Amino acid sequence: MRALTRRLMLTSTAAGFALAATPTRAQIAGAVPPDTDWPVYGGNLAYWRYQPLDQINASNFNQLQVAWQFKTDNLGSRPEFVLECTPLVIKGRLFATGGSRRDVICLDAATGEQLWLHRTPDEGPRARNAPRQLSGRGVGYWSEGDQERILYVTIGYQLVSLDAKTGLPDPNFGSNGVVDLKLNDDQELDLDTADIGLHSAPTIAKGVVIIGAAHTPGNTPRVKRNVPVTLSMPTVARSRPKSAMPAARRRELCARASAIASSSKTSAMNSGGPKRRNSGTPHVWRAK
Repeated sequence: MRALTRRLMLTSTAAGFALAATPTRAQIAGAVPPDTDWPVYGGNLAYWRYQPLDQINASNFNQLQVAWQFKTDNLGSRPEFVLECTPLVIKGRLFATGGSRRDVICLDAATGEQLWLHRTPDEGPRARNAPRQLSGRGVGYWSEGDQERILYVTIGYQLVSLDAKTGLPDPNFGSNGVVDLKLNDDQELDLDTADIGLHSAPTIAKGVVIIGAAHTPGNTPRVKRNVPVTLSMPTVARSRPKSAMPAARRRELCARASAIASSSKTSAMNSGGPKRRNSGTPHVWRAK
């Protein structure tokens, strides 16, 4: 009987489900079926999100029991109640992000035992101001020979590479295992306040790490360069009153307009019937 553990529940508890005859770790050691691996966020690089597993089917689904649980309440400064991560399962190990600080965990996929935990360093204001908070969608996996790496993006938008066997940062990657994605962006970004982050897991293809970017949901940066600026309006001195026309001239024109209107009304009433005046004068009609 094969052990099957691929996804975490959408709660603050990670749980594994298996049939009653779940094998022990000793039984599965060194004999993990390859078709149980889920090495990419979408299952494979084509993002099929499908694996033709047959251990669980319609005939035994009602016999499923909880095999193990792993609570993420204590990861981060406060509990996270909605866990959105899609874990990776590789060679019997489960890799996932968890907690409000977006830590990374490695568990034994058959028993739920914690193999290692990477605590994301406190990023200060750049994490508090980040548009995409909490644990995110997960991690990426890379391997070459006997080297294995787990990569993820922090809340503060930094790419971290960890040794998949130990959870320690890779000293040969970036600066002590970290690449600051804000510093390496194609434009100048404020490290603490720039509106940019990521929920998604990195995609790794042919040795290339593909990283996206996201802003505040339903919003766009306030300025094109996404850099805080102080805007000041120049003081403009008026060289003349609001109206360019002198007050005496305005009074003269108002009096003339009143005289024209009065003259037009008198002419219309004496004409014996409604009459439309010439263009440019008020249209006045005699009441019947």
